[in-house]
Amino acid sequence: MINGIINDKVIIIRGLRRTGKTSLMRVALNEVSYPYIHLDIRFTRRPRQVDLIGLIRRRLEDFQARNRSIINRVGNALSRVR
Repeated sequence: MINGIINDKVIIIRGLRRTGKTSLMRVALNEVSYPYIHLDIRFTRRPRQVDLIGLIRRRLEDFQARNRSIINRVGNALSRVR
């Protein structure tokens, strides 16, 4: 799996519910320090637009907290653009 992540491969993890698929994915992504955003789009009811926007906002905030150095480097590069 890690080789697939490094080489930009599409990886599909399939299996029965509650067998650790998401945990496996997160461990692999953390092992390679690969920046990622995980969106779990399962809702208990039909999602409204505000639900999806809230989910994306929370995941982007989580990404920003985990990848502060990347965000700072991009910000520094953009500040030099005229």
